[in-house]
Amino acid sequence: MTAYAPGLAGASPSAVVEGLLPLLQGGQGSEAAVSWVKVCTQSSRCTEACPEGINAMLMVRVARMGALGSLGAEAQMKPTEDPLFFRKIEAFAATQLAPDEIQQWHRAGPQERKAS
Repeated sequence: MTAYAPGLAGASPSAVVEGLLPLLQGGQGSEAAVSWVKVCTQSSRCTEACPEGINAMLMVRVARMGALGSLGAEAQMKPTEDPLFFRKIEAFAATQLAPDEIQQWHRAGPQERKAS
């Protein structure tokens, strides 16, 4: 993922993850970790690729909450400025998926999604 984050090309993935850990604990993460959090696509590909079986997508989601200041520490990133951000994502998904596929993705867990 570091190749997709601005300023992280060539960064050590382990150093970026190490900088993410304080966010998970309610503290301040490294600048590199916050950059990673900003570009996480929530595709869960990282979870599938992890040889240790760590749910990296969940870890980044919790870190994002920390970076936004939702876990008590000072915010390190701003929330989206667009109040319709998530509605736009839903609308885009609706143009790409059939209604039954949208229903399945809203209700299914990751294991059920893999089966389809």
